[in-house]
Amino acid sequence: MKNMKLLVILALLSACTSKPAPNGDSGDSGDTNDSGDSTTPIDDTLTEHLTLFGGCGDIFMYAKNTDDTLGLFVSAKGLVEAAFASTSESAAFDLDVASAESSIGITVQSGKNITYEACNDALEEGMRPVVDTEFRGVSGKALFTILPTGEATEWGEMPADATLLLENIALQDTSTTSTTTITSWGFDTAVGWLPG
Repeated sequence: MKNMKLLVILALLSACTSKPAPNGDSGDSGDTNDSGDSTTPIDDTLTEHLTLFGGCGDIFMYAKNTDDTLGLFVSAKGLVEAAFASTSESAAFDLDVASAESSIGITVQSGKNITYEACNDALEEGMRPVVDTEFRGVSGKALFTILPTGEATEWGEMPADATLLLENIALQDTSTTSTTTITSWGFDTAVGWLPG
């Protein structure tokens, strides 16, 4: 009988606790005249929203917000390979975003499922990114520190940890003249592995 009372109490407590639905929906069906699209604006506060990080290859790094409606993508060529070829424990690279010789690309996007395809080869239909707004880096500095963490494989993986610091990155909207700036911000993540 004690067990039955305990089960009833647990069932009542469970029914009174608010939980998100398995699909992430809050369950609120109230009409607010909202279109359902809630993207984080790309402005000078964008880095405050970026709390999750990832990376792969040589080199691709990204940061996103928790609901994947905002993402920052950084790519550069050959940094991990150069770090593995270096005789030092780690290698540092200072890349100028505006330089034609620089291999760096910086993009910020807002929309839905923004980073879903980042370092991911197991894609599901209906999960493709929907980009509402896109900004591209047009000037500033990207400072990378690459620390090899294992042996290079014969199939091309070079496991490493990468630390990225962005300084005075001017971002320009690809469809308007609107701009914003990342003054100083960075993150670190594992890179050098190959999706698949």
